[in-house]
Amino acid sequence: MLLMFGTLWLGLFLYNFRKTPYLTRSRREWLADYALPASVLIMSFTGSYCFADIEKDRFHFYKDVPIVHLADILSLPPSGYFVCLLLGFSLSFLFFMDQNITSAIVNNPQNK
Repeated sequence: MLLMFGTLWLGLFLYNFRKTPYLTRSRREWLADYALPASVLIMSFTGSYCFADIEKDRFHFYKDVPIVHLADILSLPPSGYFVCLLLGFSLSFLFFMDQNITSAIVNNPQNK
């Protein structure tokens, strides 16, 4: 929780840094633009350094069980194929709409 709220606070602090009179305008904008990745990296290193002494649970796996197992999709009931068809169509429609909206925003004369 500490790392989560620390990341949130640091990200908002760096994002709102553009409203301060410190640094030049371009550096404030740059700092605000990269606030999220900077706060995630800073808090990740902080968590790795400060909480290195805490014992973590290890994931135990069996070496005789294969790691990758392909599902037998031919054993699906007929309703399963229709659900897959519906989900695939919805995902392709989402990609199509995203592409059209993005191209409309980019090609807008106001953004040139």
